[in-house]
Amino acid sequence: MKVLVVGGTGNISTSIVQELRRIGHDVAVVVRGTHRDELPSDVRRITADRKDYPRFEALMQKESWDAVIDMVAFSADDAASALRAFTGRAGHYVACSTVVTYGTDFTALPAHENEPQRATDAYGRGKVAMEDVLRRASGADRLPITILRPSHTFGRIPIVRQVTGFDPTFIDRLRRGRQILVTDDAEKKTWMSLHVDDAALAFANCLCREQCFGNSYHVVGDETYSWADYHRRVGDALGLDVNLVPLPVEEITAAGGADVAILAVTGYDGWFTNDAIKRDVPEFQQNVSFDDGIRRNVEYAQAHGMITSAEEMTWEDELIRKVVG
Repeated sequence: MKVLVVGGTGNISTSIVQELRRIGHDVAVVVRGTHRDELPSDVRRITADRKDYPRFEALMQKESWDAVIDMVAFSADDAASALRAFTGRAGHYVACSTVVTYGTDFTALPAHENEPQRATDAYGRGKVAMEDVLRRASGADRLPITILRPSHTFGRIPIVRQVTGFDPTFIDRLRRGRQILVTDDAEKKTWMSLHVDDAALAFANCLCREQCFGNSYHVVGDETYSWADYHRRVGDALGLDVNLVPLPVEEITAAGGADVAILAVTGYDGWFTNDAIKRDVPEFQQNVSFDDGIRRNVEYAQAHGMITSAEEMTWEDELIRKVVG
């Protein structure tokens, strides 16, 4: 198949392109040319700014594609532009959304794809608006649409923490034996992670499958664990001890160094089913273990300068000394 990946050089999309090529597809990517690009030189690159809608649409309308995977649609306007660009020119349009669209107030856990979408931040609300535009168009036009919702997907980004998000000092902090702040309910709050190579299996193998048309799917792994266990498992994967210090979220945020936006997600449960994607895309499965994925990610981060010294980040140690002694 002739496949276009819009935004093809990111954390997940790099693996998607690799998987598409592995299974024999003809792949092109749309890039701005400002992101790290690790794709082989023979992958065709189409340079365009996605937000310049008239130019982007005119450029896309010059060709036809068997399938389009859109990794960088973040709003209703982006979705409307994609519909103008690809309707009648693509056999299948797959949009990357996120489980953040559900917000933090779940009717049931684990959450299924029909969970009400009550996003609590701008990113999640933008993705909900994007999905709404696509859902209204799905089945009404000549463009079959599928929406995929990953959770935490890692591989080419700093290792995430509950309190400070994608923190480049996290691994150095562990290596130095520093204590790690978590919320006081971190032993209870759930989390799921998936390596990018496994996430790519869902995107690459759902293409042009009629059972996927008009449907939305979670792209998540098989394991659920508490945030406290997540940190311990990162340490175990790297052969490092992890000494957690639980504190109320209010005390952590008052100290001024936490990532308030990430805590708005990690302070709540994140537990989602993957039954639907496994049913309709049986190639999708979790092949990369958590431990192996963490080790690969840290090696990547080390090679690309994503691990920095924890020496200058003093607020966490100061707060621990103040509260714990």
